[in-house]
Amino acid sequence: MSIEDNGIEQLGDWFTQSGPNIGGVPPTSFGSTLLPGMRQFYTNGPPYADGLNAIKRPILPNTGYLTLNFDLITDVLTPTFAQALEFDSRLCIAKTDYNFSGQFNYAEGGTFQIVDKNGKWVDTGWKPGKFQPYVWYPITFQYGFDTAKKAFSFLSASNGIGSPFSIPKAMQGILSGPLAWDDTCNLQVQLDLAQAGGQYSIFTRGMKYTWE
Repeated sequence: MSIEDNGIEQLGDWFTQSGPNIGGVPPTSFGSTLLPGMRQFYTNGPPYADGLNAIKRPILPNTGYLTLNFDLITDVLTPTFAQALEFDSRLCIAKTDYNFSGQFNYAEGGTFQIVDKNGKWVDTGWKPGKFQPYVWYPITFQYGFDTAKKAFSFLSASNGIGSPFSIPKAMQGILSGPLAWDDTCNLQVQLDLAQAGGQYSIFTRGMKYTWE
């Protein structure tokens, strides 16, 4: 039996962060705006500026499986000025970190990356390319975690074109580390600017978690 946490982009408690803990340099301006039926995430700033948008959601009853779904659309500036589009689900359960971070690396032509056991970005082998501006893409990320073994796996990713990409087994089963947060499921949307700086926006709708 699954439990859905729906309409996350509609909620009013999104917040922003930037600085050394996020990476890069702070943007000149960044954040999100609720629009009819969707949320806009935007950034504007110097080269390699990184801005994080986040919201805290509850840990719901589960058997160790979690899915994140949302529709994504990018503007015409994104292919030129984006370094990466990052979408993270970071769970903290009993002061333990389950870090499901994923990004579409535009600097590498749209390669999909996740973090390894050392918290470093690694290529998964899936390169869907850059998103075509002003086209909606249904994004799905599937995760698995074991609180007894304190281990987690990014299982698959999809942009709605073809079959979901299965993350290689060698990149799964990462041991969790400590994290001094409350028990939360933290959804993070980070926009990174490339070497020219600049500005761009992305939009999401239908953001939901499904706990199984």
